[in-house]
Amino acid sequence: MKKFFLILIISILALNFNCTNAVELTPETNAISKKEIRAQVNKIKTKRIIIANALLLDSAQRKKADEIYYSVIDKEAIILEQLQKEQEILKSMTKKTNTFAERKAQRKKVYELQHALRTIENNVDKEFKKMLNHNQRVKFNRLKKEINISDY
Repeated sequence: MKKFFLILIISILALNFNCTNAVELTPETNAISKKEIRAQVNKIKTKRIIIANALLLDSAQRKKADEIYYSVIDKEAIILEQLQKEQEILKSMTKKTNTFAERKAQRKKVYELQHALRTIENNVDKEFKKMLNHNQRVKFNRLKKEINISDY
């Protein structure tokens, strides 16, 4: 069992290392590539798959989990894209050219998008937990704490 968790943690760390490249934006276009968004969405999918595999879901549970996850993946991709754009705008704001109120408003936009992602994740977790038995729910809660799924 310890080997399993060690392998799980190492795979998560490897995924985080591969997927955490800095987003590079050109000042002229201020556009984020679809490839970078896809990489972040795949990171979320991979974490969810690892959790599902660790819980030893049966075929009916796996089908339901896939339905739950795929129902929100497009929303998450859209919000992730908006979040990265707003974060880049916030990074580009300077004290000389932008007022405190403008920077505060931009930080609020970023916070609201992060909150939207956390809300989606919490709703997915609640729906996912409904289909689990007691032992799986306990294991899910423990894994969630160990892996720290939320990166937003």
